[in-house]
Amino acid sequence: MPNAERKTPNEEARSTVNNRRIRSTEEGIHSVHWVHWVHWVHCVHLVHSVHDFAGGSRKKQRKSLNISRRHVKIVELAQGSVHSGALQNTESEMIVIPAIDIKAGRCVRLVQGEKDSETVYSANPVDVAKQWQAAGAEMIHVVDLDGAFAGKLQNIQVLASIRRAVDVPIEFGGGLRSQADVDVVVKLGVTRAIIGTRAAVSPEWITELCRRHAGKIAAGIDSREGMVAVEGWTEGSDIKATDLAKRMAEAGVCAIIFTDIARDGMLAGVNVAATSALAEAMPVPVVASGGVASLDDIRKLSETKVSGVIIGKALYAGTIDLREAIRVGKRIQS
Repeated sequence: MPNAERKTPNEEARSTVNNRRIRSTEEGIHSVHWVHWVHWVHCVHLVHSVHDFAGGSRKKQRKSLNISRRHVKIVELAQGSVHSGALQNTESEMIVIPAIDIKAGRCVRLVQGEKDSETVYSANPVDVAKQWQAAGAEMIHVVDLDGAFAGKLQNIQVLASIRRAVDVPIEFGGGLRSQADVDVVVKLGVTRAIIGTRAAVSPEWITELCRRHAGKIAAGIDSREGMVAVEGWTEGSDIKATDLAKRMAEAGVCAIIFTDIARDGMLAGVNVAATSALAEAMPVPVVASGGVASLDDIRKLSETKVSGVIIGKALYAGTIDLREAIRVGKRIQS
């Protein structure tokens, strides 16, 4: 075998330097890979940590985000981001809205709005709201009865507690006769603020209010034999309910809550004819209230252009199951 070629001292020095550079490069690459691997592991752990952290509240997140398309439509309508007719009953669906009437901090029902005719159904309206949400309610109708009689907000803390406790939209009325009170409830996050008495006596104020809170102002029209009642239903007027409804639609309200006082709390059946006629004539959604006694009432209303129906005493008396009422309103076969 031939002898290996001997290297000069300079060549050996260069070779040593090159070898060191190669080792340094290899070590550098290894270090880079190590750093990347450690970084990757750290990221994985971080992601898992985030998932673990979120895991405990995942159900709560799902609860808050689990809003049906119907909920979104209701909220969008209330905020004025879709045409008001979008919630009218053109899809063979009608929203069923459970009511919570608050008096002295408790959940009560009155007969025909009479102050001294109350029946207490719960000392905790918040629990009732949770119950209705669990049963599938897509909106909850809350009324401050003390506010309606006093002419200003009375049960604001109860409303705030309900708003925090449930995720579904809330429409609220009772005593909203000043801009300050309306501002308060809108800031709390109610989807619709319902104006009753002030709508009848100051329709021009409603126009201004609708501009200030676009898509969040509804008119509550309470009718006794076709004429509007005010001041918590304690006083009559010479204003026809149909005339006021037209003025409110022109003012820009997002919906009209139509109550037949004679039937409210009586379980005598809803006034389908009057409510349906109003819904046919109005360019904004009309919600029926007062007298709902059975699923047949829900079924009849669902066949009209009425957009929603508020149920109170029938739910508390147990003559209607909310889940089944919702199914009927959506015309879902059992």
